Amino acid sequence: YGWQNGMLDRLGTARLSAGITALASNGVRINYLTGVIPALYITSTLTDGGQATDIVAMRDGSLVNLTMNQETGVSVETIRGYGDIRPMDVNSDTILEMPRPHLLPTYGENLSSDFWLIDWSQYTSRGTKEYVCTTYHNIADGWYLTVPKDWKDQITLSRNDFVTGQRAVSFYHLDEKGQRESSPFLVIYKFTSQFSRAETSNRFLLREEEGAVYAATLYDSDWDCGMDSTELQAAFHLIQSSWSD
Repeated sequence: YGWQNGMLDRLGTARLSAGITALASNGVRINYLTGVIPALYITSTLTDGGQATDIVAMRDGSLVNLTMNQETGVSVETIRGYGDIRPMDVNSDTILEMPRPHLLPTYGENLSSDFWLIDWSQYTSRGTKEYVCTTYHNIADGWYLTVPKDWKDQITLSRNDFVTGQRAVSFYHLDEKGQRESSPFLVIYKFTSQFSRAETSNRFLLREEEGAVYAATLYDSDWDCGMDSTELQAAFHLIQSSWSD
């Protein structure tokens, strides 16, 4: 709605995705597109359990749904098979990024676990996507890591929660046959007791907060992961509670 011909009038409408059952919690976000153009990010649940985000903005004087697939009637920004993840400003530039998860293979004791890398992109007012970064989000432990884009086809993960007060995620390189190498090139820990274990000789601290300490170990590997300890510290972030809520 806007002021037109001396009165408040409807200026335009845009259809949302078909099959919506409800708006997600905090599903309407006021934010921007690339170029700091105002937009609404509307996240909803679908009848098949998927989660769709419609991005609505003014373009050439008309209200449009930038993510609508005209053939299916559903936003192209639809996620199925992944947990509750929303548009986020992962690079802190005041513009929301859209997530696109990619499932990684799992091995051994973690056959029932799901590990994903997430590509994040921003939208322009023309409805085109621009890649921003790739992350690994550990929702259970409350942290995420910004990683080089080529990790997507080169790594897999495993998880170890068997030690009380310690959770560990190990990152492995995949060889040319797609098999996991025997030793990890990186392990990230969360300690919720006996914090001194985070300060052993081969570990370096990533972050401290009340009730938890995060640490990591980088191992020598024939594969160059593209990160050193300083870059890893800068790439490590805690997930804000408002995101998961």
